[in-house]
Amino acid sequence: MRLLYLLLFRFFLVFLLFPAYSFAQDFNSNLVGHWKFDNNFNDATSKANHATGSDGVGFTTGVGGMANTALLFDGVNDYVKIAHHSAYDFGTGDYSLGAWVKFSYIPDGWTSIIW
Repeated sequence: MRLLYLLLFRFFLVFLLFPAYSFAQDFNSNLVGHWKFDNNFNDATSKANHATGSDGVGFTTGVGGMANTALLFDGVNDYVKIAHHSAYDFGTGDYSLGAWVKFSYIPDGWTSIIW
C-alpha cells in the first residue's frame, strides 16, 4: 500500500510540475492567431497578425472585472477586421474558431458573429 502511495505521489508531482510547460508550449505553437483584446488589437502569437477595429469599437471591463480586456460594440456597424493571411486558408482540414460573447439583448434578424 505504501508503494502505491509513493507511485501516486510521483505521478502527481511529475504531472503537476513538468507537463504544464510542454502542454502550453504545444498549444501556443499551433495557434494561428490569438487576440486577447487587452486594450489593443494585437495578435498574442509570434505570428503578429494584428487586427483593427472600426471607429465604434471600444474597450470595456472584461472577465473578472479587469478593465479594458473586452470589446464593446454599439450594435450599429462595428466590427474587428483581421487581414487575410495564408495561415487562415484552412482548406478542408479540421479547425476551430472561438469567441466569448455576452449580449445585452439579442436583436431581431440575427446576424453573424464570425464570418
